[in-house]
Amino acid sequence: MAAYELLLTLQEAGTAGLRMTELARRVRFSGGGLTRLADKLQGQGLIERRRCEDDGRGFEAVLTAAGQRQLRRAHVRHLREVRRLFLSRLTPEETATLAALWTRLLEEPAP
Repeated sequence: MAAYELLLTLQEAGTAGLRMTELARRVRFSGGGLTRLADKLQGQGLIERRRCEDDGRGFEAVLTAAGQRQLRRAHVRHLREVRRLFLSRLTPEETATLAALWTRLLEEPAP
């Protein structure tokens, strides 16, 4: 799940990627924990780390094409499991209520 969250966060960041410090903050990892996971994902060709162009001191991470493909496969598996474990257990009325709640949460600003 940690790798999935990291890949998803980089996908949301787009082609610019994220500085490693910002990525660690968003996925709630320590610097060392993020470095270990990033090393693993980079070794698998799923992310790339490069020096920041604006100051050259830090690094930023970006999702590679292979990372995009892996994330798409993970999305399919994740949605299949959500449907199997949760949504399949709801009645049509409960599903409609849940959909209304999600819509409301997306519309209202967070406190």
